Amino acid sequence: IGSAASLAFPQAVRIILDGAFEARDPAAVDRAALLMVAIFLVQAIAMSLRSWLFTTAGERVVSELRKAVYSRVLEQEIGFFDITRTGELTSRLSSDAGVLQSTVSLNISMGLRFAATAIGGVALLAWTSPKLTLVMLAVVPLIAMASVFYGRRIRRVARKVQDAYARANEVAEETIAGIRTVRSHDGEPRERLRYGSAIDDAYQLAVERTTLSAVFIGGSSFAGYGAIALVVWAGGRMVTEGAMSIGDLTSFVLYTLTVAFSLGALGGLWADFMRAAGAADRIFGLLDREPTLPSTGGRRLDHVDGAIRFEAVRFAYPARDDVVVLRALDLVALPGQIVALVGPSGSGKSTIRALLSRLYDPQAGRITLDGVDLHDLDPAWLRRQIGVVAQEPTLFSATILENIRYGRPDASDEEVHAAAVAANADSFVFAFPDGYDTE
Repeated sequence: IGSAASLAFPQAVRIILDGAFEARDPAAVDRAALLMVAIFLVQAIAMSLRSWLFTTAGERVVSELRKAVYSRVLEQEIGFFDITRTGELTSRLSSDAGVLQSTVSLNISMGLRFAATAIGGVALLAWTSPKLTLVMLAVVPLIAMASVFYGRRIRRVARKVQDAYARANEVAEETIAGIRTVRSHDGEPRERLRYGSAIDDAYQLAVERTTLSAVFIGGSSFAGYGAIALVVWAGGRMVTEGAMSIGDLTSFVLYTLTVAFSLGALGGLWADFMRAAGAADRIFGLLDREPTLPSTGGRRLDHVDGAIRFEAVRFAYPARDDVVVLRALDLVALPGQIVALVGPSGSGKSTIRALLSRLYDPQAGRITLDGVDLHDLDPAWLRRQIGVVAQEPTLFSATILENIRYGRPDASDEEVHAAAVAANADSFVFAFPDGYDTE
C-alpha cells in the first residue's frame, strides 16, 4: 500500500502540470493537490504499520534463533567444546545474530518496498512511454550482472570478517575469564597486543568488504543516474516534437527517479544481504551440527548399587586423538569402597572421572555400571546418579541457595541448609546480610 501510494504521486503531478499549462483548469489542479494530501496520509499510515510489523517480526525471529542456537550449543558433546573456543560461540550468539537481526527486520522490509516500487514504476513507465522505458531499462542487465559478481565476493569477505571478530572475541573472553592469572604474571601488555592484532586483522577485512560495497554502490548509482540523463534528453526531444506533454514527461522523469533510487537502494541492500548470508553460514552450520554423543536417550535402571568396571578401556581426547591417555585400563570399584586415583599431572585421573560421567566415550573397551554398559544408559539419568565436587567450583550469577541446589533443582530449602552444614559452609553463609539469598 505504501509503495502504491508513492507511485500515485507522479500521476498527481502530471495532472497538476497539464491542468496548469495545457488545459488551464484550476479545478483539476485543486483536485490533484487534495489527492496528493490523501496519498501522503495513506502512505504515512502504511509506512508506520510496515515498520512496526517488520521490526516486531524481526525481533521475534532473532530471539527464537538465539534460543535455538544456545540450545544447540548445550546439546553438543564435550569434545566439541575442547576444539571450539567459548569466544567463537558467544560471537555467533551476539555478533552474527545481530547482523541477521537488521536483515530480517529492516532490510527485508526495505527490500520488499523498493522491489515493489521498482516493478510498479517500470510498469507505469511502460504505460506512459514504451520508447523511453527501453532507454531507461538498458542499464538494468548491467546492474544485475554486477550484483551477482560483487554479491558473491562480498559474501566471502563478510564471512571472513565475522570469523576475525570471533577470534578477537575469543582473546577477550579468555583474558577476562583468566584475569587473575593475567594480573599475577603481568600479562596485560601481551594480552593488549594479542587483542589489538586480532582486531587489526578484522579491520583490514572490513575495509576490503567496505571497498567492494562502495565500488558496487557507486557503479550502480552512476548507471542509474546516467539512465535518467538519457531519459531527460530523449523526453525533452519528444516534448519539442509534440509527441509528449510536459506533464507526461515530468511524471516519467519522477518515475525514472523513483525506479533509479529503488534499484540503487536494492544494490546497497544486496551487499547487506550478502554480509548477513556470511553470518548465517556460521549460525546455521552450528544449528545443523549433530552431536556425536547424545545428551539424552537410553536405559534407566530401576535400582543402582554402584558397581563400576573399566574393561580394557582405551581413550584419547578428540582434540588430540593421536595422544593415547588410557591404554587397556582395567579398574574395579565396588559399592561401599573408597577408591583414590593417585598419579602425576596428565596421567589420566580426571579422564577416568570424565569417562565415568560419560562426558566422552572410549575408543575401545567398555565401562559398566552394575554390569550395564554406560553406552546403553541415558546420559542425563547417569549423571544424576553421580555426585561431583570440583577442585575449582563454578559459581553462577544466582543466589547461594540456587548455586548449592544446582545439582538437584527439586531439593528443599531444608536439604540445602543440611548440605551447607555438612560442607561446613552454613556459618559463614549466615554471616552475610541476605544469608542464603545473597547473590
